[in-house]
Formats: sequence, structure tokens, C-alpha cells
Amino acid sequence: MGSLTGKVAIVTGAASGIGRASAELFAAEGARVLAVDLPETDLEFDSDAIRPLAADVAAEEAPARIVDQVVAAFGQLDILYNNAGIGAHAPAAEMTDEAWDRVQQVNLRAVFRLTREAIPRLIASGAGRIINTASVMAEFTDYGLAAYCASKAGVIGLTRTLALELGRHEITANAILPGAILTGMTARGFADPKIADIWARKSPLKRLGAPADVAALVGAALDPGGMLDRVTLPNPCESYFVWWRACGRPRGDSRRSGDRRGRIWVRARPPWPLSWPPTRPASSPARPSPPTAA
Repeated sequence: MGSLTGKVAIVTGAASGIGRASAELFAAEGARVLAVDLPETDLEFDSDAIRPLAADVAAEEAPARIVDQVVAAFGQLDILYNNAGIGAHAPAAEMTDEAWDRVQQVNLRAVFRLTREAIPRLIASGAGRIINTASVMAEFTDYGLAAYCASKAGVIGLTRTLALELGRHEITANAILPGAILTGMTARGFADPKIADIWARKSPLKRLGAPADVAALVGAALDPGGMLDRVTLPNPCESYFVWWRACGRPRGDSRRSGDRRGRIWVRARPPWPLSWPPTRPASSPARPSPPTAA
């Protein structure tokens, strides 16, 4: 039996890249998955455990439709992975309202609205998990990325608040910040060998990241432990990830930190190569230096 046997997940942006790799990993570990992406995308999967749903996550009716579909198909919801995202590249002085609004609608507003719709089902689960794809650009920037950086910074702020508010229901909330990962969204830029080489040389492994690299860390956010509040993990392929994790201390645990809910802060390096299920290291070395750009 897989580590996710009996669990039900929603994955948005599931047609390609990180979303597809995560949906397939969840299914391989025993979960049943509702894979959501735009109607014009490839939503065919080999696994019978993955059910596709063509939908624009930014549409007004999307949250209710997606949650209704997963409950109708599988009867429950345990995992929500908000992964769908888009970019817009223009200097702030030249960016149109339409371009700005569309990025915020997909990358941030849709994450909030789908999460809000899913919360009652995640509470009923008894061990709900929320995972949101942010970006290293939530903490750094580059020319022309005003809309994208703002939206991903908003995802982190939202995730932290969800972690605080929902921990009492045994729900964890995590944001993952991928760096230079070769996906459908980044393929056009990395098609230039010079650009691809620049980012590969930034990586400790001297290669671009693959969606499977991120999916393995997404899977780590689903473990049943739930005590960690924030874990900083280096990305073996370029960058690092910050996980905001919600939970009070387990029953009988008297440890206290800076607030009344007894949360703790941990920095940790996972073992390389990545394995499934991931194992939490015993030691806590210093946080790695962040990338200079992404």
C-alpha cells in the first residue's frame, strides 16, 4: 500500500510540469486525484486513479465546481494542491491593467477562492493538507516581473495565515518556492541554450530542475507528522523551498516557543538524492544562501 492510500487530492495546473508530476506521484502512492487544467490542455493520464477536469481556476464558478466534482467522484477531500499559475513580462510602467489583473486572478485570487471552498471538506478530513506553489520570485525579483512577483509574495502571505488559522483543525498549509525548473511555463525561455546554461551553472547539481524534483518535495508536505511550522529546504537543482506548516504541538508536548500555540522553527537539509517517502534528517544545519536571481 502507498503512503497516500485512501486519500483524495485536487491538483490544479495538472496538465504539465510540476502539476502533472505531482498528480502522477499522488496516484502512484495510492491517492485518487482530480486533475484540473484549462480545456485546451492535455489532461490524459495513464492512471485510472486520476480523473481530469477541464476548468479555468480563475472563473467565478470554478471553486464550487471543482470541489463539487471531487466530492461527487470520490466522496471526500484530503489534499488541495494549488499549483496553477501564469506569468506576464512587462515593465511596471508599461503593464496594462488587464495583464496585471489576469496574473493576480490566476496566481493569487484563485488560490484563495478554491481554498476557501475546500476548507469545510479539509476540516472533515481530520488531517487536511494545503500546498501552494509560490516561487523564489516571491522573495527576489527581476525586470518585468512586477505582477508575477507580487502574486507569488501574496501566495506566501496567504499560506502563512491559513497555517495559523487552520492548525487547530489539524490542517497543514505549505508554500513551495521552486526556482529554475524546466516546465511548460519556462520552456520557452530555457530553449535558449545560453539562458539554460546560466541557470544550470547556478545549480549545485549543474542542471535545471525537473518537475519530479519538486513533486518529491510536495509529497513530503503530506506526511502525517504536522508539528513543523516552517522548514527551509535547499532545492538540489537550483534554489530552495520554504514550507509554512501549521500545527500546534502534539498532545502531551510541553515545548514552547514564541507564541501560545507552541510552534517551532526548524531548518533542515533533506538527504540527496531525493527518496520517496522523504525522511526528515536528524541534524539541522544552517540555512543555505539564497540564489542571487531567478
